[in-house]
Amino acid sequence: MRKLLASLVFLLLLSGCLLPGTYFDPSDEYVRGLRWFDRGAFEQAKNYWVPLANAGDCDAQFRLGTLYFLGAGVPQSDETARQWLLASANQGQAFAQGLLAVMHAHDTVSIGTVAQTVVFDCTLGCGVERNIVEAYKWASLSANFSIYDGHRENVKNMIVKYSQSLKPEQIVEVNNLIKDWKPSPSQCKQRKLL
Repeated sequence: MRKLLASLVFLLLLSGCLLPGTYFDPSDEYVRGLRWFDRGAFEQAKNYWVPLANAGDCDAQFRLGTLYFLGAGVPQSDETARQWLLASANQGQAFAQGLLAVMHAHDTVSIGTVAQTVVFDCTLGCGVERNIVEAYKWASLSANFSIYDGHRENVKNMIVKYSQSLKPEQIVEVNNLIKDWKPSPSQCKQRKLL
């Protein structure tokens, strides 16, 4: 009887690690790619994310953009990274929106996964001209669409920083654009991994 009870407890604990919506979800191809990314196996991560990204998965588009930005498992290309990030951001993916803000501000930010932190340094440009109005817009949208409190707070700090370089009328104009902004082609469902 004790062996049976111990086996049941073990299985329940094990199944808790395999819950959908977690980093350990075996059925989510995006998450499987993320686990390969965290191990430094970037080509394997890419193999999971490319089909999802081509099908419009905003999280996979964001991660594919990061691979191109970093030159991890793919040739480094700021332009290809920006295209994937823009496709993701236009659907309301908050991390992609935040990275576009960093690119336009010629700024630096760190983004973490479960196992590692990646630095995005655009102080030298990242292939786009410096445009604080665009940076403020994308940072504001990122704050609006963020599903993580910590990310939202970091982006709000970016907004304050960028607003210091804008005229009051520019801030009003951008805030009006943001108010009417709608995801295109539609709002994506960002994964909130526990």
